[in-house]
Parts: sequence; C-alpha cells; structure tokens
Amino acid sequence: MASVDGAASTAGLSRGLQTRGDNLVFAALRDLADVVLVGAGTARAEGYRAATLSPARQEVRRSYGLAPTLPIAVVSRSARLDPASDLFRTTDPVTRTIVITCATADDAAQRALAPGGGRRAVRGGDR
Repeated sequence: MASVDGAASTAGLSRGLQTRGDNLVFAALRDLADVVLVGAGTARAEGYRAATLSPARQEVRRSYGLAPTLPIAVVSRSARLDPASDLFRTTDPVTRTIVITCATADDAAQRALAPGGGRRAVRGGDR
C-alpha cells in the first residue's frame, strides 16, 4: 500500500494509509499465511506483538487445515531487537516470534533474544 505520492508511511507509520478494503485483504492473507513477515524497523515503529486473531478468524484458519494462530517473523540484519517488547512476550510455541538474521548479526543481541522466547533463523553471510 502507498499514498498517492508513493509514500509507504505517514508520520513514520503505515497506519493511516489503510482503507477498509486494505484491512479486509490483510485479514484474508492472514487467514491463509503460515507466518507474518515484517522488517525490524516496521516492527519497532508499529509496536508489533504476537498475532492475535479473533475466534472467527481462527476458525477460518482451521477450516483450511492451518494452526489457529501464526507467528510473526522479523527480518533484522543486526538482531538488535528489544527482548522485553510485546513482540517477545508470548509463551505459545506456535506464535513465538521468529527472528531472521545473518551470520554477522550481533552475538550479544542474539543471545538476549533467547530468554524472551524468540526463535532464530540465521541465514547467509552478512546480508
């Protein structure tokens, strides 16, 4: 989604750019997705947390043979994310946040995420 002038955010957030139609599309995509993929900057700016779906949305997912909930996967080159943020507070193993990072990500930052329940996938070299 973008504004008429091509901006992908307003005041640093994407909220405000959506229409009711956009939200219906997002809901349908989450009904079918295995994971919600988001960049670290967006996750921080938008205050992402574990996905919570209404009982009706969970039932739609079940009808497709999917788990009733889904995790958030955050892509971060540095892995410098706040382990105390709402993104890492869930104890549900299905919705635990996945951090996708690279081999050169900060070791201390990666270790700090482990107690918060995040799962980590390290891919590639420095990107």
